[in-house]
Amino acid sequence: MSPSEYNKTMEKYLRMMRFTFGLALVIAVGSLNALFMTPKSEWFSSLSGMAISGRTHSVCWLIVYILTAVHIGEAIGGGPLKKARPFLIGLVLFGSAWCFAFFRSHSMIGGICLLSACALSAGCVFVRAVKDTKITAYFSAPLFGWYLYLLFVNVYLAANN
Repeated sequence: MSPSEYNKTMEKYLRMMRFTFGLALVIAVGSLNALFMTPKSEWFSSLSGMAISGRTHSVCWLIVYILTAVHIGEAIGGGPLKKARPFLIGLVLFGSAWCFAFFRSHSMIGGICLLSACALSAGCVFVRAVKDTKITAYFSAPLFGWYLYLLFVNVYLAANN
């Protein structure tokens, strides 16, 4: 194997390892967030507003987890997305805080504020991706759209309750 072939193979291996680390991190954080979630609680059931299919919502979250893992993998690799690290950290932390504020504290306003921070973080990741690496921007757009959608749902729920 020539040195250039070896370097290409190693780069693919390292990229896959970084993605795997990102996916493990996202799954761990998602599992911790699940401890705060109480979608079958009396409070949540009493909310009037949108009826969101649980199955569809779960599939969307799976896609978001994979997209976030791609971004984390690219950011920890020291590549072009390294400037997006603070925004990715914010996205993960604000998302976790939202789970607590919304489901445990029953704070609609707190949830809206935290989802606004998530959407802002996802928007900043998108801007960094567009500036630094065009391919990752295709993964950033749905991520940004998802957090805007969640913000809309929370605003809608707050307005109706």
